Amino acid sequence: AAPAAAAGLLAPLAWRQAHLYRDVRTFYRLTLQENPNAWMADVNLGLIELNAHREAEASALFAAAIRIYPGSAEARNSYGTTLVDAGRFDEAYAQYQAALRIDPDFPAAYSNLGVLYAKTGRADEAEEAFRHALRINPSFPEALLGLGNMRFARGDLEGAMERYRSALRINPAYGAAHQNLGYALRAAGREAEARAEFGAAARLGVRP
Repeated sequence: AAPAAAAGLLAPLAWRQAHLYRDVRTFYRLTLQENPNAWMADVNLGLIELNAHREAEASALFAAAIRIYPGSAEARNSYGTTLVDAGRFDEAYAQYQAALRIDPDFPAAYSNLGVLYAKTGRADEAEEAFRHALRINPSFPEALLGLGNMRFARGDLEGAMERYRSALRINPAYGAAHQNLGYALRAAGREAEARAEFGAAARLGVRP
């Protein structure tokens, strides 16, 4: 009888907790309310906000995580991404360099550094950064996407498509790779194939 009674008392509490933590965003927000120094919750919530295209909210969360724990390579790398989106390239570069001092084998930081170089007209350095990411992790689709973009910018459509397809073999649900493959196919005059890739990207939430 005692275990049954205990279960009866705990059931409403369990329901209440499930209701409070109805989604991951709510869970991390409640975690931060209870423990404002939980820097990993800042990082994880920031990634959620970044994926939802709420860059300002994400940036504030990553900055908060860095203030609490400056040694987080993930927080610095992710903060750098939001700074690039805001056009604050020098600050983003500093964050990527800090991330790589903390973790010299962090492929995402090299790949994001490649994006920064590409945006600022440093094509050779961008390509080397993407290649460095792939030397660390040959199955890193974001770096393959970056290399594909560099090939596309140089007019090498076949080289671009090869890299986009390599990224998709690693991650078939990579919407940006479907979209950019569509652009390359369209530029090559292969409109039907391009439309199929744009359709795949749209189903994954990416619009041309």
